[in-house]
Amino acid sequence: MKYCVRSLLIFCVAVVALGNLGCGKKDADVLAIVGDREITTLDFDRAIQNLPKNYKVLAESYKGKRKILDNLVKKELLIIEAENRGYHQEDVIKKKITEIQGKTQEELDKQILDIKSQQGYISRQVYEKCSAQ
Repeated sequence: MKYCVRSLLIFCVAVVALGNLGCGKKDADVLAIVGDREITTLDFDRAIQNLPKNYKVLAESYKGKRKILDNLVKKELLIIEAENRGYHQEDVIKKKITEIQGKTQEELDKQILDIKSQQGYISRQVYEKCSAQ
């Protein structure tokens, strides 16, 4: 009997753990479905973060949020149509994607260097304060 209870408990824990893992973006609510793609709250938040500062005020009103979501849906529709027409396989598009990825990598490398520089500066300040005491 003890063995059955223990096995049942382990089984329940495993089912709950696997249920929480799920597949995909289960921690984000789905706001819209375009074709077979989902637009989630994570996508929406990312879109708001990428807005210029003066446009972030839009995200505070219902109409602004609706407009941002509409733009995300339109973007997905354009991507789907471009894929259906085979545009994503053209050399010009591939070149542009590679160019954008290179710029993004350069920006990330620059940010990493800036952070390392700041870390070094802070470490020197901490060392100076500690050695002064």
